[in-house]
Amino acid sequence: MAYVFELFRRHGVARIVVRDLRQQGLDLPTRLVSKEGYGSLSWKTPTLGAIVRILHNPAYAGAYVFGRWDYSGPRRSPKSGKVLPHLLSVPQWPVNIEQHHPSYLVWEEFVKNRASSEGWRAQWGTVPPGQKSEAPQLG
Repeated sequence: MAYVFELFRRHGVARIVVRDLRQQGLDLPTRLVSKEGYGSLSWKTPTLGAIVRILHNPAYAGAYVFGRWDYSGPRRSPKSGKVLPHLLSVPQWPVNIEQHHPSYLVWEEFVKNRASSEGWRAQWGTVPPGQKSEAPQLG
Protein backbone atom coordinates (compact mmCIF):
# COMPACT_ATOMS: atom_id res chain seq x y z
CA MET A 1 0.00 0.00 0.00
CA ALA A 2 2.89 2.36 0.67
CA TYR A 3 3.70 2.29 -3.04
CA VAL A 4 0.16 3.42 -3.94
CA PHE A 5 0.64 6.53 -1.78
CA GLU A 6 4.14 7.09 -3.18
CA LEU A 7 2.75 7.05 -6.72
CA PHE A 8 -0.08 9.41 -5.76
CA ARG A 9 2.41 11.83 -4.16
CA ARG A 10 4.46 11.74 -7.36
CA HIS A 11 1.61 12.15 -9.87
CA GLY A 12 -1.33 13.60 -7.91
CA VAL A 13 -3.82 11.77 -10.16
CA ALA A 14 -5.47 8.46 -9.25
CA ARG A 15 -5.82 7.35 -12.89
CA ILE A 16 -2.06 7.63 -13.38
CA VAL A 17 -1.54 5.51 -10.24
CA VAL A 18 -3.78 2.83 -11.80
CA ARG A 19 -1.90 3.07 -15.09
CA ASP A 20 1.50 2.73 -13.42
CA LEU A 21 0.44 -0.24 -11.28
CA ARG A 22 -0.99 -2.02 -14.32
CA GLN A 23 2.07 -1.31 -16.46
CA GLN A 24 4.26 -2.81 -13.73
CA GLY A 25 1.97 -5.85 -13.42
CA LEU A 26 1.19 -5.14 -9.76
CA ASP A 27 -2.08 -6.32 -8.25
CA LEU A 28 -3.87 -5.06 -5.12
CA PRO A 29 -4.82 -7.22 -2.16
CA THR A 30 -8.50 -7.66 -1.37
CA ARG A 31 -10.60 -9.80 0.95
CA LEU A 32 -13.31 -12.03 -0.48
CA VAL A 33 -16.80 -11.28 0.78
CA SER A 34 -18.73 -14.05 -0.96
CA LYS A 35 -19.81 -17.14 0.96
CA GLU A 36 -17.17 -19.30 -0.67
CA GLY A 37 -13.77 -18.29 0.66
CA TYR A 38 -15.14 -15.49 2.84
CA GLY A 39 -12.32 -13.42 4.33
CA SER A 40 -9.52 -15.05 2.37
CA LEU A 41 -6.93 -12.90 0.64
CA SER A 42 -7.14 -12.42 -3.10
CA TRP A 43 -5.13 -10.30 -5.56
CA LYS A 44 -6.87 -8.23 -8.24
CA THR A 45 -5.89 -5.91 -11.07
CA PRO A 46 -6.01 -2.29 -9.86
CA THR A 47 -9.08 -0.27 -10.78
CA LEU A 48 -9.76 3.44 -10.40
CA GLY A 49 -12.45 2.69 -7.81
CA ALA A 50 -10.07 0.60 -5.72
CA ILE A 51 -7.37 3.30 -5.77
CA VAL A 52 -9.84 6.05 -4.85
CA ARG A 53 -11.17 3.93 -1.94
CA ILE A 54 -7.60 3.45 -0.68
CA LEU A 55 -6.79 7.16 -0.98
CA HIS A 56 -10.01 8.14 0.82
CA ASN A 57 -9.81 5.53 3.59
CA PRO A 58 -8.76 7.21 6.85
CA ALA A 59 -7.51 3.87 8.21
CA TYR A 60 -4.44 4.21 5.96
CA ALA A 61 -3.73 7.52 7.75
CA GLY A 62 -3.75 5.69 11.08
CA ALA A 63 -7.20 6.84 12.16
CA TYR A 64 -10.17 4.97 13.58
CA VAL A 65 -13.35 6.68 12.43
CA PHE A 66 -17.06 6.01 12.55
CA GLY A 67 -19.93 7.86 10.90
CA ARG A 68 -18.40 8.96 7.60
CA TRP A 69 -21.73 8.44 5.87
CA ASP A 70 -25.12 9.99 6.63
CA TYR A 71 -28.14 7.83 5.87
CA SER A 72 -30.82 10.47 6.28
CA GLY A 73 -32.21 12.82 3.70
CA PRO A 74 -34.78 13.10 0.94
CA ARG A 75 -32.81 11.34 -1.84
CA ARG A 76 -33.95 7.77 -2.39
CA SER A 77 -32.98 4.98 -4.71
CA PRO A 78 -35.57 4.59 -7.47
CA LYS A 79 -34.96 0.85 -7.44
CA SER A 80 -35.19 0.02 -3.73
CA GLY A 81 -36.67 3.15 -2.18
CA LYS A 82 -33.87 3.21 0.40
CA VAL A 83 -32.28 6.50 1.42
CA LEU A 84 -29.13 7.24 -0.58
CA PRO A 85 -26.20 7.87 1.77
CA HIS A 86 -23.94 10.88 1.41
CA LEU A 87 -20.40 11.36 2.61
CA LEU A 88 -19.90 13.76 5.50
CA SER A 89 -17.01 16.19 5.82
CA VAL A 90 -14.23 15.25 8.25
CA PRO A 91 -15.35 17.66 11.02
CA GLN A 92 -18.83 16.07 10.93
CA TRP A 93 -17.61 12.54 11.71
CA PRO A 94 -18.90 11.65 15.20
CA VAL A 95 -15.87 9.45 15.98
CA ASN A 96 -12.39 10.31 14.71
CA ILE A 97 -9.40 8.98 16.65
CA GLU A 98 -6.24 10.11 14.86
CA GLN A 99 -2.96 8.23 15.41
CA HIS A 100 -4.94 5.16 16.49
CA HIS A 101 -2.59 2.75 14.70
CA PRO A 102 0.48 2.81 12.38
CA SER A 103 -0.14 4.59 9.10
CA TYR A 104 1.06 4.91 5.50
CA LEU A 105 0.63 8.70 5.46
CA VAL A 106 0.19 11.49 7.98
CA TRP A 107 -3.29 12.75 8.81
CA GLU A 108 -2.66 16.17 7.21
CA GLU A 109 -1.77 14.52 3.90
CA PHE A 110 -4.96 12.44 4.02
CA VAL A 111 -7.07 15.56 4.65
CA LYS A 112 -5.28 17.41 1.83
CA ASN A 113 -5.84 14.54 -0.63
CA ARG A 114 -9.50 14.29 0.35
CA ALA A 115 -10.05 18.04 0.06
CA SER A 116 -8.48 18.20 -3.40
CA SER A 117 -10.78 15.48 -4.73
CA GLU A 118 -13.81 17.17 -3.14
CA GLY A 119 -12.79 20.35 -4.96
CA TRP A 120 -12.70 18.45 -8.25
CA ARG A 121 -16.20 17.11 -7.67
CA ALA A 122 -17.54 20.54 -6.77
CA GLN A 123 -16.01 22.15 -9.86
CA TRP A 124 -16.38 19.40 -12.46
CA GLY A 125 -19.08 17.06 -11.15
CA THR A 126 -16.96 13.92 -10.74
CA VAL A 127 -13.29 14.07 -11.74
CA PRO A 128 -10.90 16.82 -12.81
CA PRO A 129 -10.51 17.64 -16.48
CA GLY A 130 -7.83 15.65 -18.22
CA GLN A 131 -8.58 12.46 -16.31
CA LYS A 132 -11.48 11.55 -18.58
CA SER A 133 -9.29 11.85 -21.64
CA GLU A 134 -6.84 9.32 -20.18
CA ALA A 135 -9.44 6.60 -19.60
CA PRO A 136 -9.03 4.79 -22.96
CA GLN A 137 -5.32 4.33 -22.25
CA LEU A 138 -6.14 2.11 -19.27
CA GLY A 139 -7.46 -0.57 -21.60
